[in-house]
Amino acid sequence: MKRLAAAALALLFMAGCGAGTAQVADGPGVAYALERMEYGADATGAVFACGEDIYTVNMNFGADGAQEYSLVRNGAGLVYEAGDSAIRLACGGASGLWLSDGGTLRQLSFAGEQLLSLELPCDDMLCLGDELYVLRGGRVEVLGSGGEALRGFDVGEGAGIVRGGDGHVYVTLPADDGLETYPLEAGDSASIVLPQVTAAYPGSAEYPLLCLRGGMLYGLDAAGALEPLADLDECGVMGLRCAEALGDGRILVLDRLGPGLLSEHEAASPGAEPATLRLGTVGDSLSSIVEGFNARSEGVVVRETDYTQGGTVSVQDALTRLAADIAAGNGPDMLLTTNLPVHSYIRRGYMLELSGLIDTEDIVMAEALEVSGGLYCLARGFGVETYAGLASDFGEAEGWTLEQYLEAEAGLLPGAVMFYNATRELFLRMTCASYMQEAIDWESGECSFDTEGFVQLLDTAARMTEYPEETGFGYAPPAELLRTGSEYVTLCYVGSVTRMAAFEAEVGERVCFVGMPAPDGGNGSVMNVNGAVGVMAYTEQRAACADFLEYLLKGYDPSELDYERNSSMPMYRPYLEELTSRAQADGKLEGEDIARFYEFLGLVRYSNLSDAETLDIILEEASAIGPGTRTAAEAAALIQDRIQTRVAEQS
Repeated sequence: MKRLAAAALALLFMAGCGAGTAQVADGPGVAYALERMEYGADATGAVFACGEDIYTVNMNFGADGAQEYSLVRNGAGLVYEAGDSAIRLACGGASGLWLSDGGTLRQLSFAGEQLLSLELPCDDMLCLGDELYVLRGGRVEVLGSGGEALRGFDVGEGAGIVRGGDGHVYVTLPADDGLETYPLEAGDSASIVLPQVTAAYPGSAEYPLLCLRGGMLYGLDAAGALEPLADLDECGVMGLRCAEALGDGRILVLDRLGPGLLSEHEAASPGAEPATLRLGTVGDSLSSIVEGFNARSEGVVVRETDYTQGGTVSVQDALTRLAADIAAGNGPDMLLTTNLPVHSYIRRGYMLELSGLIDTEDIVMAEALEVSGGLYCLARGFGVETYAGLASDFGEAEGWTLEQYLEAEAGLLPGAVMFYNATRELFLRMTCASYMQEAIDWESGECSFDTEGFVQLLDTAARMTEYPEETGFGYAPPAELLRTGSEYVTLCYVGSVTRMAAFEAEVGERVCFVGMPAPDGGNGSVMNVNGAVGVMAYTEQRAACADFLEYLLKGYDPSELDYERNSSMPMYRPYLEELTSRAQADGKLEGEDIARFYEFLGLVRYSNLSDAETLDIILEEASAIGPGTRTAAEAAALIQDRIQTRVAEQS
């Protein structure tokens, strides 16, 4: 790589030569390897280098959910304990370390002794030599080593500041298609636009600024060109949050998994390269599962491609970019379905039906997980969102009807509610998300939203009494609200094999897990899928995708599972059965409890992988139902027409 004078980029700007748009060079970049750093905390909020040391802002979570903050040097040396006072910003320079909680600015010695405290709000800050640059309210204030004000600059709202590797501070501003940047001291008359760049970070003498552009880290050189440096997906960086070039050629990074160091290494010969599977994501991640798979896989490596680029791109823009990649033949091999229009992708033939790819016999609740008539995605774990009612009200019912809902509402005790935050919108969301999965036949292009049952559903929503969420500070456990009759049914999340029995014990009497009412009186509970993955129909690596799905289902030791932690249950049936067996052996479940649990799972008909666009149509048309405006039957007819047209176009 070429070596240039440290001040060259700043001089280029100051001369006005940098005005315009940066040129983007092509190329794969440099071969980098990522080494994870030990930092000894539950999470890391920030990371920065100062001298030869690396500092992390660590967060640990107490049993009560409280966060404890600390500043740690090189992963082990405690410098400063902030307790529950959040450390929002941190940096270091020649005069020591600086911390901010957003309102109070503190200067520390390198030993952690507090030297100075100022009431000074900060949006961002950085150190350059013995000076501190504080950004607040569209203005940069420069402070001396003793906290004294030296000078100031107006940079405008929405601006950011970055320490350049050439000894200058740069201002960044959002541009139409990227970032605009200029040296702070030179002013915005000498700015340059960095196309499609979403973030800038401290660089080196050769590349004063590091720039995030898509999934690639670029260096902005002195000629005003963006040179590709590191393919972050290939390196295993999961959603870059910040980066900083170190003096020895390494790059300090922070992503969802914590801090790490990128170091140049000699690329392997092409013949030794493993096959790479791309897992497309939109704001979510399966990083721990991906890392586990990569650690045990010899011939295949999975890389996540986050189309939100760590949250710097909106979900809508991310979906647009994903669609463009698919259309251009450059789409990922697999998709993490969070935030994605799964039904739309299935209808367009983008996603592969999985029953022919892997053995689905041991997948729990596979039928409930089906979308558009087939099994298109799988997850490691699941839970069930249900509503529980007293057996004294429901008997041994598996579900309940819309008529029974209105009858129960008419007989409520004074001050009681049907369920928490009972609004028409929530009622329709909970009931229609299930109903519409039966009402649409994507193969034939037909739908049935003008039936008597659906009209009755809309009419029930219009006639129900609303009990919106109150803003009081009181709290009572759901089991108590159900037992005392304060709620006719109460929300219960079944995320462990023991949750149903434990909840019934909390109530103190027999409970029925019926879910929301349904036109046919069936169980209205919904399978909640956590981190579902689908395979793209165009991928040429189906066998490798099948290997990843197998690991997704089975890639952990059943002994590590907790039968009482109410979060997620394994979708792989042998592991689920192992949990119920262990719970019974430990006296947590009786045989009857296990039988009821599996019977309940068998009653759940639908998952939360519903078609959001169809649901929005229902909510929009149903919102106008009322005396003198629109009847339920009229709303159903409008819904039928709109959804029928949409289904016919996309089937």
